[in-house]
Amino acid sequence: MSEKTYFDFACEVLNMAPEELKKRIEISHIESDTMIRDEWNAINPQTEQEIIDVYTKYPGYTLFYIRLYGNFSQYREYQDAGSLQMLEKYVPDVKNKKILEYGAGVCLRPLGLYNLGCKHVTMADIPTPMFEIARRAFGSYIGEDKFLKITKKYPLKENYDVIFCTDVLEHVRDPDKVLRHLTEHTKYLYMKTFFGGSDYAPPHLQENSKYAADFETWIEVIKSCGLKPIYLENAINGLYEKNTVQ
Repeated sequence: MSEKTYFDFACEVLNMAPEELKKRIEISHIESDTMIRDEWNAINPQTEQEIIDVYTKYPGYTLFYIRLYGNFSQYREYQDAGSLQMLEKYVPDVKNKKILEYGAGVCLRPLGLYNLGCKHVTMADIPTPMFEIARRAFGSYIGEDKFLKITKKYPLKENYDVIFCTDVLEHVRDPDKVLRHLTEHTKYLYMKTFFGGSDYAPPHLQENSKYAADFETWIEVIKSCGLKPIYLENAINGLYEKNTVQ
């Protein structure tokens, strides 16, 4: 019997027959984006818990990522050389550091770093279907203990040498508080976010658009958290180091 693939586990978690799942994901990128938008608007989440429910109880985001990674079966060979090269340039002895991906989603970056020798990786996310699919698909290989399910607002207890936070902060109601929480538990933070809500992308919360309209406002938040940029990809996204003296 052949080993189960990412797609097989997706069928199990979503309780869909393979034919049904294929039909749901064999669509264009625009159609997939539209599906997420329409699902969000139909639910019309208002409270923080309702927003979380969109990601944990409904399939839109999960189907979007299965569409991208549904045939991803060679996970033992997957590597994220780009992330490792960036870290090795700025973080000493990175392969022996504790690395956390906060809002890990499909968990490919930690998996790719693990395959390149970074054995102390942890993946954290709210209990979305896609996070459960990743746990089932990769857990027996990378270790079940490397999956941290977020069940409360500020969940981190341990400290990590490096935290990745990519495409997360634009989805939360208090990104400044989440950022502060993360910096309290790390020395290096890689951040990538796309502030700016719109009718086409309502999960990028409109209330955070102030940071897209004025990057300086967000830069001041970053500074208040004791972070200094050591590698920037644009005005706000990149790798930061926490000041030891403030």
